[in-house]
Amino acid sequence: MVVDTTILIYILIGIIIILAALVIRLELKLKKLLAGKSGRSLEQVIADTASATRRLDTLHKEMRQHIDELRKALRKRIKKAEVVRFDAGVSSGSGGNQSFATAFIDEDGNGVILSSLYMRDRVSIFAKPIKGYSSEHKLSDEEKAALERARHA
Repeated sequence: MVVDTTILIYILIGIIIILAALVIRLELKLKKLLAGKSGRSLEQVIADTASATRRLDTLHKEMRQHIDELRKALRKRIKKAEVVRFDAGVSSGSGGNQSFATAFIDEDGNGVILSSLYMRDRVSIFAKPIKGYSSEHKLSDEEKAALERARHA
């Protein structure tokens, strides 16, 4: 029974030595972590970093919203413009290919077709709205050609 107690004491002393070594190792790591800093300043650094991270997260969300708004706006800009020139005075040959139909179309196929009919004695200008690559107004062959060119440009 005395031998068992002695062995138990040696085992406990060994465990105490191991635990003491672990505590010393942790103390050294803590001193290295806090080198030149107090515990209070380290807490402040962590709090400042958390605050900066929150500000960056807010800024990121704002930038994402701004980018989404810009993408929506860019979809509405004129992306394609095609011109078809022609002679409106076909029978008299007096137009000299000065007439034109120009399609201005955005990414969704919305926009306008501007047409100009030039003849010696007058010039007429027309604007026809386009929605989804079609118009509720009758399009001339030249206007249709300009629209098709813009669609496939």
